[in-house]
Amino acid sequence: MSLLWVEGERREGPPFDADPASLWGHFAVHLEEGGKHLLGRDRLGVQKLFFARTEDGGVDTDRLLQRLLARQPAERVFSAPSGDLLVLEGERTEKRAAPPLAFAREGTWADAVPALRAAWETTLGRLAEAFAGRPVYVTLSGGLDSSTVAALAAEHFPDLRALTFRLDGPDEGPVREGDDLHAARRVAAHLGLPLREVSVDGDAVLALLGEALVHGQDWRDFNVHCALVNAALAQALEGEGAAVLTGDGANELLADYTAVELEGRTYYELPRLPRSVVRRFLVRGLDAGDREVGVFARWGTAVAQPYLLAAEAYAMLPDAFVDDREAKAELARALVRGRLPELVFTRPKVRAQCGREGEPGGTLALAARAGIDQEALL
Repeated sequence: MSLLWVEGERREGPPFDADPASLWGHFAVHLEEGGKHLLGRDRLGVQKLFFARTEDGGVDTDRLLQRLLARQPAERVFSAPSGDLLVLEGERTEKRAAPPLAFAREGTWADAVPALRAAWETTLGRLAEAFAGRPVYVTLSGGLDSSTVAALAAEHFPDLRALTFRLDGPDEGPVREGDDLHAARRVAAHLGLPLREVSVDGDAVLALLGEALVHGQDWRDFNVHCALVNAALAQALEGEGAAVLTGDGANELLADYTAVELEGRTYYELPRLPRSVVRRFLVRGLDAGDREVGVFARWGTAVAQPYLLAAEAYAMLPDAFVDDREAKAELARALVRGRLPELVFTRPKVRAQCGREGEPGGTLALAARAGIDQEALL
């Protein structure tokens, strides 16, 4: 599922003379007209598109690299560049590039709030149009990112539902106050959203590992552990024709990832650089995996990531804001304007693949107990 607007008007595909800067959404398109082929992807690379020029002069494309490699020799297979439009005709290639995402360095974060509010209004309004008539869920962990999406989206989707994941089994124990599920229940109740809880046992989650690797198109542990959560949720929604809004992308735009310690090992460690520097690399890295859109697409569910659709406004947050670990909660307060319980702003950050405060659980611990480490995933 791709979302595409050309100069503010939603279309099935852009014209061949389109300016890439006029295109908006998560999209990957391949159009053919009179022997010419137009290929295009969104600027952040959220949607994936691989292509091969065939021996007869045609163009073969697929969102899955492995599937295309099964049809075409590897030396002919390429990734369509994110943010660019390619026009292929015979051996000729015309490339039109959109300007890269610009990151602010100076200023105050308060200056960026009006632009952020406007970006959220535009994004959610367009998504409400795109997903009209479909059941719409927001994935909810009870953390700051997903709760912000839920609070803002509830204003645009009157029948919005919440969806949360819990790893079930004897190693997980009862729901505790620091668990994602406990927080998700509190937030959903506060917002008046029906909450659908997807509880899956460890064996069933590990059985999805192949799906996560293929459709997530990534072997890095962080993204595979995320993809396992999404695979379980997507499988539960199969056949509903649903659309899902997620909080993904905020961690890249605001660079607030931290390493996780489990049984004496460190997971998800990032370079020891200022967060304002790291965010540039994290945003570019979105092009290198498909932990959400591809995984949900496997089971027929559309995904939109509002943070990334509002990426230009978030990129304008100054470096000093991104480097301040306490500032993100204050920004969220300014955006949601009292619509969330205090728990959301004071709770320590917990990743969806860890599931609880303190000693991590979730898919990270599940994979570690099963001996599925980074080398095994590679």
